[in-house]
Amino acid sequence: MPVRNFPRIIHMFIEILKVKSVILINYLKKVGFCMKRGPNESIGCTVTECKYHAHDEAYCTLDKIQVAKHVPEATNIESTDCASFQNQAR
Repeated sequence: MPVRNFPRIIHMFIEILKVKSVILINYLKKVGFCMKRGPNESIGCTVTECKYHAHDEAYCTLDKIQVAKHVPEATNIESTDCASFQNQAR
């Protein structure tokens, strides 16, 4: 392989790595992988057993959460939960 093609090959290799990293990041987001973030002050949380809890502050570290209900028609706070909860022991 001629030396003159070396910069072109390096450029192609870098472009392949960029595509692969985007694919990997999208997959990790899809399966719920969460990189530790700082507290999200838009989501208050006192559930210290959750792996997404900002342990130093009463906030969640997720960008968004999913709230779910346990009954066909939620009429009180006990009818709903944070469906994004994951036990930190896992």
